[in-house]
Amino acid sequence: MGIIFSLLRDIRLLYKTVSSLNSSFTVLLARLSADPGLPRSNPTQAYWQCPPHRLSDVQTPSELPESADIVVIGSGITAAAAARTILTTTPSATRKLKVIVLEARALCSGATGRNGGHIKTSPYLEYKCLESRYGKESTARILEFRRRHLYELGKVAAEEGALKESEFREVETVDAYFDEGAWRKAKENLHHYIRDYGVKENNENGDEWKYKIWEGEQARERFSIRRAIGCITYPAGTLSSYTFVTKIWENLVGRYPWSGGDISSNHAFSIQTFTPCLEVTQDPSNGTYKISTPRGDIVTNHVLHVTNSHVAHLLPQFRGKVFPVRGQMTAQIPPFDFPSPYPVSTDARLQPRSWSFIYPKGFDYLTIRPPDPANPNSDRGILMFGGGLVQATGEGMSEFGLAEDGYDLKNGEPGGPNIVIAGYLSGLIGYLFGSSDHVLQSGTERTKRIAQGAVLSHWTGVMGWSADMLPFVGLLPSKTFPKRCGAADSENAGKEWVAAGYSGEGMVNAWGCGTALGIMVRDDILGLGKANSENQVEPNHGVSPRRTVQTGFHADGLGWFPKEYLFTEGRIQQADVKKMIEWLYML
Repeated sequence: MGIIFSLLRDIRLLYKTVSSLNSSFTVLLARLSADPGLPRSNPTQAYWQCPPHRLSDVQTPSELPESADIVVIGSGITAAAAARTILTTTPSATRKLKVIVLEARALCSGATGRNGGHIKTSPYLEYKCLESRYGKESTARILEFRRRHLYELGKVAAEEGALKESEFREVETVDAYFDEGAWRKAKENLHHYIRDYGVKENNENGDEWKYKIWEGEQARERFSIRRAIGCITYPAGTLSSYTFVTKIWENLVGRYPWSGGDISSNHAFSIQTFTPCLEVTQDPSNGTYKISTPRGDIVTNHVLHVTNSHVAHLLPQFRGKVFPVRGQMTAQIPPFDFPSPYPVSTDARLQPRSWSFIYPKGFDYLTIRPPDPANPNSDRGILMFGGGLVQATGEGMSEFGLAEDGYDLKNGEPGGPNIVIAGYLSGLIGYLFGSSDHVLQSGTERTKRIAQGAVLSHWTGVMGWSADMLPFVGLLPSKTFPKRCGAADSENAGKEWVAAGYSGEGMVNAWGCGTALGIMVRDDILGLGKANSENQVEPNHGVSPRRTVQTGFHADGLGWFPKEYLFTEGRIQQADVKKMIEWLYML
């Protein structure tokens, strides 16, 4: 998230220029406030999804059920966390539930299956921004929640038997800087963060959140990054979130079979892919919801909107509050000069490093997948390299408000990845890690370098960015989201819920937000709590970060969840793109 803030600080520099060009600025604001529509029908193919999971087109049962207690719209990581929490923590002896997941395309084909694979938060870069808005106590709680995802995702992967196939690894992440000013600022921020939040610097005693500064030639020699001015290292993780989430769906389908809707002994769970939700309406007589799809309708009491960048399609009140931003990724065979970080290990979880490359404007990111047995040139792994946003028109502004991850035609022009970003990502790795600028004289050397450096795949994905830079999680307030058909306000009336707006940092927000949403829905169904009440998260506000790490995202309360993420009427009213840019400009 800190690197996202760094990018936005760069974008703020465009504010005066862009706002002075009224027509361009108006077009941008209109795009950010537009209907993102349904996910595109012809998406680019992400390397993570090759080959597709065996449940990628599942419809179980084959005939769309007519009713359910809960309908989850979306099948990414937030949906998996919410559904898993509801099904595994609601005693079937107390209440047997029918839960249906609707996906417009193939299973987990959205941003979760298209990202960079980074479980990484950069608190030293973001704490000042958060502290200026929310104070020190709230900032500490938000940062610890995000950092906790590294351990929580590893724990869940182990519980679900997905450690190997999800490629979960704890790694040393490297923030490499190429600008003197940015490097000085980064070191200053790190020292202040260490001082104010009690974390460790240059600690060799195994502290789990140690940070280390590497200067000049020391950094270049240690990490083989040419022209890096300095580097900062600290713990992070990598994960194939596609295989992680599809494994969870596979397990839930096996544990809670629909069995024709007979739930005499346990919960019932259904996944319906290629079944987009076209409309949500409410019956004025009883408050239940009707979910309209091309295959029929479903009647339900609870609707979970967990589509992130597309949330404003079914919930127009989110337009201009959560908006799409297109990102771009590649999969590459390591070039000749790419370093082998450590000796090859038989334990894929020990792959040692991930990277962020931070420039005067913008940043790029890199994780390393284990060797692919199907590719003989991948003995040092597959590089998952993304970024390049500021290379697009308007230093990245052209990608804001763009809900396009497909090959569909746009205004008569071919869709697909941005051609300038694609060219940039295709050539940068070899230069960053190259040993010299000399012309290759040896034919053997040329052949070896060409053979080992190749782009295997380009694809795009759509992130959901929040206008106040924090996710919206919880029950949709009745004042902001009035009853769709004027149903009488009743305790038995259905409810709509949301978790969206991770601003490019879903891997350190989405699982916890989905888990929290599942707890809220479960407690509402069982009559155990009041949704979106700060009392739900108040009891453990004084808990230390160490205590939070030990307890994790437990299901017996929300003391671990940042109250700042809760959906409130005040937040949705105040969230504004122009205010966001003005706030960033003042930083």
